[in-house]
Amino acid sequence: MGHEVGLHFDEQKYKHELEQYTDDEDKIEFVKNAIIKETVFLSEMSGCKIHTVSMHRPSKLILSTDLKIPGIINSYCGEFFKEFKYISDSRMNWREDVEKIVQLENDRALHLLTHPIWYSNEERSMKRCLEDLIKNKTFRTYESLYDNFRDLDDVITKGEILCRLQNF
Repeated sequence: MGHEVGLHFDEQKYKHELEQYTDDEDKIEFVKNAIIKETVFLSEMSGCKIHTVSMHRPSKLILSTDLKIPGIINSYCGEFFKEFKYISDSRMNWREDVEKIVQLENDRALHLLTHPIWYSNEERSMKRCLEDLIKNKTFRTYESLYDNFRDLDDVITKGEILCRLQNF
């Protein structure tokens, strides 16, 4: 069906770096380079070539720029954003009936953006999805610290973290 995995780029991840630039062209160039860097990383991690990017809450500057990135399709550039039907499950909510759109607009290209945090083998509320995400990230952060912080258990133990997460 022509599906592919793409990068969902979050410009806000770089807000501190972007604050260093006063010129819009420099900000745009920085964002382009960050996108290229992240697509290379995702390609290496996933084992598949990433050549499409979709923006996550882009700034007005990036939205107003018809951002062209060598070798990467920007789904927010005018060529695609205006011609494709775009639907997303933002905040765990499909604002339109996806099945109906697929049936009725089968000749039109579709940009379907999903967020993996909303999906699991069991049905969960938005609150539960976010709690699970926070717990998972907290535990991963602890594991990363453990690998890089000598004698971390003398300061805080994995058991203490798990106990705090259970009370979350």
